[in-house]
Amino acid sequence: MAKTLHNQIAARAREIISDRERWIQGQLAVSDDARSVDPTDARAHRFCAVAALRRAAHEVAPGQNDLADLALRSLSSRWCTFSTRSSVTAWRTSTTTATT
Repeated sequence: MAKTLHNQIAARAREIISDRERWIQGQLAVSDDARSVDPTDARAHRFCAVAALRRAAHEVAPGQNDLADLALRSLSSRWCTFSTRSSVTAWRTSTTTATT
């Protein structure tokens, strides 16, 4: 039986951060040189749990940003630190501004 899209995304997110070297707290995602980057950026190497979901949604269902946005809205307020929530808010603002 095929996995649902949501299950595929969750499984991929877990896979992304199962390696301790790819896990981070306090920021959404960072590059190899420790710069803060968008989770979907090719340079992103380490992720918080919410960013891993966003990255996984981007990989599993490219172009379906609503899935990633739903994950960010529902999880960021519960499991990310204040600085991560600030990054999420800034990211939402920048992507909304860029698309309008």
